[in-house]
Amino acid sequence: MKQKIKKIGIIILVLIIAWIFLRLHGLNKTMMFFNAHQGLEIMELKQDLSMLKTKMELLNTKMNRIALGNEPASVDLTSKNVQKINESFTVSIDEVEPHLTGIKIRGEIINTSGLTHRNIKFDVTVAEQTKELHILEEIKSGYSRNFDLYIPDVPIEKSKYAKIEYISFVMRWHSH
Repeated sequence: MKQKIKKIGIIILVLIIAWIFLRLHGLNKTMMFFNAHQGLEIMELKQDLSMLKTKMELLNTKMNRIALGNEPASVDLTSKNVQKINESFTVSIDEVEPHLTGIKIRGEIINTSGLTHRNIKFDVTVAEQTKELHILEEIKSGYSRNFDLYIPDVPIEKSKYAKIEYISFVMRWHSH
């Protein structure tokens, strides 16, 4: 029921955004017919329209992430507990230590889905520094893979939390 309400909410939001876009697009066309003395106002409105289009694209991206359950997960790097990344993966952090100019995170990615995954990519962000975590090996359903990830330019004292965002993976289908 909650998912249906969430989907209906997303659909309504998309319709409202589309209506605003069409209204602004029509307004932009109308402004083109004004005379040369109103050219400055037209340029300002075009800039506003461009800014609104950019914001609409960002909102659309955000809505897609929400609809797909792909919001970045907040992970406590000081906790030894298993923490949820998304519906398919969890993470267990073993250790975070200073390394060169940043930190090294050691942990384990666990496949909680019913599918085998390989070539998995996550973006891991700590203190506004992002690094891709790429696991090439396959992870069968219920299994895990260890990882070591170095993130430069992160002081250890600012490494309590991370945002982990799933980027992509390849599924392996089994046939009998």
